[in-house]
Amino acid sequence: MALNLRQKQTECIIRMLNLNQPVNATGTANEEVYKILIYDRFCQNILSPLIHVKDLRKHGVTLYFLIDKDRKPVHDVPAVYFVQASQQNVQRIIADASASLYDSFHLNFSSSIPRTLLEDLASGTLNSDSIQRISKVCDQYLEFVTLEDNLFSLAQKNSYVQLNDPKAGDREIEEIIEKIVAGLFCVLATLGVVPIIRCPRGGPAEMVASALDQRLRDHLLSKNNLFSEGGNFVSSFQRPILCIFDRNFELSVGIQHDFRYRPLVHDVLGLKLNRLSVHGEKGGMKSFELDSSDPFWVANGWLEFPEVAVEIETQLNKYKKDVDDVNRRTGGTDGAEFDGTDLIGNTKHLMNAVNSLPELTERKQVIDKHTNIATVLLGEIKERSLDSYAKKENDMMVRGGIDRNELLGTLKGKGSKMDKLRFAIIYLISSETINQSEVESVEAALRESEVDTSAFQYVKKIKSLNVSLASVNSASRSNIVDWAEKLYGQSISAVTAGVKNLLASDRQLALTRTVEALVEGKPNPEIDSYLVFDPRAPKSSSGGGSSHLKGPFKEAIVFMIGGGNYMEYGSLQEHAKRQQPIKHVIYGTTEILTGVEFVDQLTLLGQKMGLGNTALKNTGGEFLGLEHKVVPRVVESLTVSDVCLINNRRKVTAVHKANTMKLADSMLLESCREIATKYPSTKHNEITVDNCCMLLVSMPEQFDVMVTPNLYGNLVADTTAGIAGGTIVMPGGNVGAEHAVFEQCASARNAGNDKIMEQKKANPVALLLSSVMMLRHLQLPSFADRLESSVKRLISEVFDDAIANLD
Repeated sequence: MALNLRQKQTECIIRMLNLNQPVNATGTANEEVYKILIYDRFCQNILSPLIHVKDLRKHGVTLYFLIDKDRKPVHDVPAVYFVQASQQNVQRIIADASASLYDSFHLNFSSSIPRTLLEDLASGTLNSDSIQRISKVCDQYLEFVTLEDNLFSLAQKNSYVQLNDPKAGDREIEEIIEKIVAGLFCVLATLGVVPIIRCPRGGPAEMVASALDQRLRDHLLSKNNLFSEGGNFVSSFQRPILCIFDRNFELSVGIQHDFRYRPLVHDVLGLKLNRLSVHGEKGGMKSFELDSSDPFWVANGWLEFPEVAVEIETQLNKYKKDVDDVNRRTGGTDGAEFDGTDLIGNTKHLMNAVNSLPELTERKQVIDKHTNIATVLLGEIKERSLDSYAKKENDMMVRGGIDRNELLGTLKGKGSKMDKLRFAIIYLISSETINQSEVESVEAALRESEVDTSAFQYVKKIKSLNVSLASVNSASRSNIVDWAEKLYGQSISAVTAGVKNLLASDRQLALTRTVEALVEGKPNPEIDSYLVFDPRAPKSSSGGGSSHLKGPFKEAIVFMIGGGNYMEYGSLQEHAKRQQPIKHVIYGTTEILTGVEFVDQLTLLGQKMGLGNTALKNTGGEFLGLEHKVVPRVVESLTVSDVCLINNRRKVTAVHKANTMKLADSMLLESCREIATKYPSTKHNEITVDNCCMLLVSMPEQFDVMVTPNLYGNLVADTTAGIAGGTIVMPGGNVGAEHAVFEQCASARNAGNDKIMEQKKANPVALLLSSVMMLRHLQLPSFADRLESSVKRLISEVFDDAIANLD
């Protein structure tokens, strides 16, 4: 029997609702007990796609509440708690037991509760003299969200950012990996299988695979073995294979537009937990549920949108025909003769008609639902030309490029800002080589549409690293690789290669082809280097190659670290169904993301790295300091071009007053122009300080790096400080050849600070952030990070309090 994750998780939840007692063949307890269900937000998301209100009633749940809401006592009734194992939840349970809210407490944690929290629970209920109310404490190992029979998510937000943040420390990465491993362990425990694990070498995929292998080994040696296979040997072809990848394996899939029905509904309408809401004809919102109980969704979810529209029309016509048939059989329409003497025959027709009414009514509801959804989708498709984006992006990935005029025409045409940004990133990924002139034109088109290009710059940065690796000699290459892998947390080769060698003519995803090869288990140059972990085999055999592995496998679990999507899920399911015999594939991910949500994470990474159209941003409490370099000679200060080249900055603006300061500033401009000829890849602009300050306020995105004499530097610094949050939060640094001074970027006596000075108050933020710059200058990054994090946290808390007071 094929693995069915949705069925397995539902069975566990039903057993939990029945106080962890065995259920009979009908799925209910032998003795019905009325009870109350308490859950937290995370576990609410676990329950939502699986259990409906009628199911709760069926299993005796009369009331259900969130754990963080105030509740009144309900005596003589047991309470079933289903929550994550956290300090906050444990303390709330202790408070509920102390207040005697319920007769008995059946505690169920979504994962394994740590011993420290268990001890806190025991001591807390013992001290409050309520320990007798705790009937059971169970580890359910259900910390994942199952959306379909073969689709699950660990619901771990921002996983891509967390794993690729260049500022993340080793401990932070380890915590994320441990969390992912815990979620995957819950999935395997629910299925009751110990798989063979395969993954590419390096990066998060290997880290997760190795840690999961060790956890499974440790658990198999414990007394309470959760796996139905027990300790018996099971040959590899009878066990599933678990294939682990990270998002950088095929970055484009998380960004592309897809024109198939399910991915389109998810990407455009925001399908969440199998539910979505759309605007109705009369202005109100209509909510719909899309899951395995919807036959149209199941049968047509992977069709292109035009085919779905045709199928809706076909189903509507068939429904009308069936209604007419019912009417004819009962003599209701079309002049059919009603034989009054044939009582038995007439009664039979009437009974058949009555029996068919519920089925016809349900069909009509399904047709109406998808007609509403398709109508809203069609409006979005026409307004944003989504069909054109999907086709062009697919063509770029297959052909490896696009005509320049078509590229720029698309960026200046229909579509939202995010549509254009996604299209531009796909262009960047699909191109085998970077045409600098073409890339600059793309960036200009994005800026013209007022698009934040941080995500574009981030992907360009990764791609440019690969070019750098190809151009250095072997002696220095290893150092660059080490730096790149530390910076991005994973190998960059697959990201920059565009995985074109894995693309078939029909645009089969690289992931699908790789999984196909892994399931076959045969020698294949594309996967021979992949690691193998077998938790049931001797430890010495794990982590090696695939020489001892025998296939093919009948079932596979594919897990994507860093965010998955319906495009990938559909590709795997459709390919599995075409195989003979049919394969069974379960797809899971840390979180299911729309294209917009994934690009938002790329944008955040770009901002964290200081990339984007502007070096001056207020990103919700994160302030970027500007360093002013002062060196013995003016010409030497223009080595800022070297800094631009190293940091992938492509635009330098010289700020001057040469119209009045004819000698000094003319020499400055002459020196700038001379240096600019030596750096053709860096764009050189010139602007008067008056225009510069006006444009900084109105259109700061057009600036990147600015070179200016000290006098105008003060003016520019004061202006930029106002954009970033005020002079009281703007750090600054003056770095010379031998000495460096770090101080508040703009004077505290500048305009806007009079009121603070009158109150004899001081804001230390600018000074503290200047200290952060000093610590980085002294090559003490860990101390700098700690201080910067503390300041950001304080700013965030103050901001939240201010918003709360406004409310």
